[in-house]
Amino acid sequence: MREIKYKAWDKKTKRVAEVVAIVFSDISIEDDCDSKLGSPVIDAGVWICTDKDCLFEECREFNQVELMEYTGKKDKDGNEIYESYFLKYDNPEYSLASGIYLVSRSEEDVGFLCEREEPYNYLLPNVWCECEIIGTKYENKGMRYHQSNTIR
Repeated sequence: MREIKYKAWDKKTKRVAEVVAIVFSDISIEDDCDSKLGSPVIDAGVWICTDKDCLFEECREFNQVELMEYTGKKDKDGNEIYESYFLKYDNPEYSLASGIYLVSRSEEDVGFLCEREEPYNYLLPNVWCECEIIGTKYENKGMRYHQSNTIR
């Protein structure tokens, strides 16, 4: 069974961030002490890390992020593969399969696809471990995912 976790494209900072928590409604935390400030509240939204080491967190409204779910797979360098990632597959033995692919959620099945723009050009999950992550569709809006006999 795969681990369920997310990253988020933060529209405010234009970067991918680790997701710490997803809170669907504001939560009041009651404490036993009398406080003039009242009960602290945890805001609804997507809580993300705002630094590399995840020492600081901020809450974003749901419309301020694009969530990207972990696929349960890793690339050839051991990096986790998430939805909306571009993968580069380059195998001289299977040059027709070489190219750039986009990881997306399958609309027909529960799970993920890794596909090129050409119809019915999918990369099977058992070879994702031979791929290299080259970015996200949010960072590289103009990138085309396609077949290529020579990948640059």
